[in-house]
Amino acid sequence: MPLKRTTIRLSPHLWNEAKALARERGVSFAELVREALEKELARHRSKGERHDPFFDNPAVYRGPVPKEYSRDHDRHLYDR
Repeated sequence: MPLKRTTIRLSPHLWNEAKALARERGVSFAELVREALEKELARHRSKGERHDPFFDNPAVYRGPVPKEYSRDHDRHLYDR
């Protein structure tokens, strides 16, 4: 299957870390990005798994996603 060319913009810190990881693994930067994107898309497609930007962001929320998070939104956000 032919590959599509694209351009992405990364912070210098992210670019440096990704280049170093690709070198460590012995793959190209492009291959590392493709693998990471495939992994994230597979996680997103997995059945029965709910995704929410609030709970998916470890800088905002840590821990397991509660089953009743929609109903008890205020309690999870504000501890009320």
